[in-house]
Amino acid sequence: MAAGILSRMEERRGIRAWRWLFYIDGAITICIGFIAVFLLPDYPHNTRWLSPAQRRLAQVRLAEDAGEADKDSSEESAFTGLKLAIKDPKVPIFGLMSCSQLLGCSFAIFFPTLTATLGFSTTNTLLLAAPPWVWATTACLLNARNAGETKV
Repeated sequence: MAAGILSRMEERRGIRAWRWLFYIDGAITICIGFIAVFLLPDYPHNTRWLSPAQRRLAQVRLAEDAGEADKDSSEESAFTGLKLAIKDPKVPIFGLMSCSQLLGCSFAIFFPTLTATLGFSTTNTLLLAAPPWVWATTACLLNARNAGETKV
């Protein structure tokens, strides 16, 4: 989308192409936000697109989740919580995942700049930067479908 906007919208109505990119992307985001207000459910009991059985299941799950509140005691300190976090194997895994996400985001930000150094035009640079995103989207969709089917 950026390649098309940047290659065809330069100086249209006296506005630079990069500004058009922000205007169009922002307008799409705002429209999706307004649509989401009407599509996303508030509560299971007033969601029109759920069947009565699905509504009941969602209400039961919400009630079960509400009953799982953590209990704090007056004799436990913040240091106790720190010790529990250090013992939990999910904490370092989450830290590694966060660092990996940061690394991936920084790569995505600088990838068009890196490909531009190969001597391609702006449009070709953006088109060369698209395949990793397409591959990653496809991999995520396949992984989500597999997780949904195998319940793992």
